[in-house]
Amino acid sequence: MAGGDRTQAHQALVRFCTEYLAAQGAWYYKVHGLLSRPGCPDILAGMRDARTGLAVLLAIEAKTGNARLSKVQEAERERLEAVGAVYILCRRPEDLEAGLLAAGLCAPILVGRKG
Repeated sequence: MAGGDRTQAHQALVRFCTEYLAAQGAWYYKVHGLLSRPGCPDILAGMRDARTGLAVLLAIEAKTGNARLSKVQEAERERLEAVGAVYILCRRPEDLEAGLLAAGLCAPILVGRKG
């Protein structure tokens, strides 16, 4: 995937994630720019676990093509998971929903959908 295509695909995936989170009633923040911390995921979000009533911190990293987490991103992932965050590596829309389902934070919308 060429650089411009990868950037557009990444932006589209991040946009999907934020729209999906908004539809689920989540708070979210797209992390970017000069003030972002190295290794910080693309999206930080919060949702309430309907089973416990507790707030859950979500960290969502969008990756397209064959892109991998950098060493800094891996370290940040470990730090986030160590404090109880749900970290979702999202390569396609279904990955976000699968991560939220695994954490018990949403009902299925995409999983099993045809087309």
